[in-house]
Amino acid sequence: MCPLYEYQCYECFERFDKVVSIGARNSVTHCGQTARLLVSLSTFKIYNPFTKDGEGFTSKMVSKQEANERAKAGAGKYD
Repeated sequence: MCPLYEYQCYECFERFDKVVSIGARNSVTHCGQTARLLVSLSTFKIYNPFTKDGEGFTSKMVSKQEANERAKAGAGKYD
C-alpha cells in the first residue's frame, strides 16, 4: 500500500493529492513539470473495537466477545 501525498503545481498553483510509492514521491508531474511536495497534517482516524463507540481509548472498555460481535455487525466503523 502506497502513502497519500499532497502536492502543489508550480504552474497553475493547484493543490492535489496523489497515492504514490515512497521512491516516486518527488517525481510527480502536473502541467508538464514536477509538482512541489507539501508537508501536510495526517488525516486518519483509528478505530478501536474494544470501546462502545469505536473511538479512542478513553471510553468504557467492552469484553472481547462483545467487541467481536460488534465487529461482525459493523458497529462503530467509518465509511
